[in-house]
Amino acid sequence: MSEWQARARQVGPFDESGGSELTTAMQVRPQNPEEVLAAPFGDSQRPIRVVIVHGVRLYREALADVLNRDARLEVVGTVGSLPEAHQVVRACAPRVGLVGVGTKDELDSVREFARAVPSVKLVALGVVETTSEVVAVAEAGIHGFVTRDGEVADCIAAIEAAALGNLTCSQAVAAVLLRRVAELAATLADGSRSGHVLTRRELEILDLIGQDLSNKEIAARLFIEVPTVKNHVHSILEKLGVHRRSEAATRVRGLDPTRV
Repeated sequence: MSEWQARARQVGPFDESGGSELTTAMQVRPQNPEEVLAAPFGDSQRPIRVVIVHGVRLYREALADVLNRDARLEVVGTVGSLPEAHQVVRACAPRVGLVGVGTKDELDSVREFARAVPSVKLVALGVVETTSEVVAVAEAGIHGFVTRDGEVADCIAAIEAAALGNLTCSQAVAAVLLRRVAELAATLADGSRSGHVLTRRELEILDLIGQDLSNKEIAARLFIEVPTVKNHVHSILEKLGVHRRSEAATRVRGLDPTRV
């Protein structure tokens, strides 16, 4: 057993099968987690503590090695999934989590983790700059983006911004988010003029209808029951003055020319 693995055992179990691991940054024992979280962001003596979450071990270990060369950052753990990241959160109180969001399961994990651990700001890795993916990632609770063409400098900038509660992103991603805000504003305005304003939940479901998700898929995405989705869909159709889901989907696509 290596020295850093022995030290890792002092703060939590170590999976020698390779499913998850605590990096060499764990050799520096954190102070009381409450003290770490209370530390000012601008304190040069306290680098931003980061956990890396990615399904490919080689990728996350290589990224940890690169980021640890920057004095502003300290990678305190690397794991293969967000559920595993809870161990690192308990032991080291990271401020930022870098997470891969390439699959629906990973996106669902992001949503669940963001609700359970709001103190850790999540930055999505490898985001494709399309309307559907950017909107889905943003709505899941992500605080920053690094696109597939992003460089190490972009990743560091996203980490620093997320730690401060800010957002750095490409012009393309910013444009997508602004269009999405405009869509929601237009939908709200239409509902206000007709006397039927869509609720926040109905707006979420309307967007997912526009992405061609079924009731079952919407229920899974929002962690609600299928009958509840059906009730919301009925209300949406009634408020929009349409009779079919396809008409509601067309209304959403009409607000966003990038959806076909």
